[in-house]
Amino acid sequence: NEAIELSKKYSDEKVTKMINGVLDKIYLMSDELVCKELVDWIREECGLEELADELDIYVRKQMSLASFVTTILEKTAIYDSETIKKVNEFLKEQATLTSFERDKKRADYYYQTGRFRQALLLYTELFEKTSKDETTNRAILCYNIASIYAMDFDYHRASEYYRASYDLLPNVQTRQAFILAKRMCMNDFEFGEFMREHENWREDIEEVSELIDQCEASWQSSREKEILQL
Repeated sequence: NEAIELSKKYSDEKVTKMINGVLDKIYLMSDELVCKELVDWIREECGLEELADELDIYVRKQMSLASFVTTILEKTAIYDSETIKKVNEFLKEQATLTSFERDKKRADYYYQTGRFRQALLLYTELFEKTSKDETTNRAILCYNIASIYAMDFDYHRASEYYRASYDLLPNVQTRQAFILAKRMCMNDFEFGEFMREHENWREDIEEVSELIDQCEASWQSSREKEILQL
């Protein structure tokens, strides 16, 4: 089997690192990956002459990203056929997305993998170039931006973006997130004023207050607090 022979011949650290890098960044891939520079690197650094020759044809014919990446995975045989199939299906699906949808997936990937600064930059960039008519998309971006600020304990900025999201697309979840952020960045007097100004949100304010009390009680009895006090 040619694939197995290739795997045995080229399964050194450099090739494995290259393939793992491909899969780790699957959400960040674009058609720019189909380029002569990568083909030359595969030829010169990894010693994969036959694979590079085949990929060189793909570049000249401007073939799809899915075909390009799938060929790399198949020829190196480091991953099983089921994984390769899923990668191929994912990249084909990516090709059908709009520019906004692809960039949003990239930002979500950064967020989900803990790269919050990168996610924040991309969400903000997307928000700035999203038409004001696209209220749902703008609301989602504002909510995600607010969530990153909240995780960074910047509750004032978080409250501003939660409010912007709520104004664009009113819903209970965003309203309660806004209330929580305001509570976290206000003293008791200021929050009292806030409650009086938002009498019609009394039920939501009570729910948020209960949640804060529950979190405080959980923290007081937690093992983490005991460790910090040692």
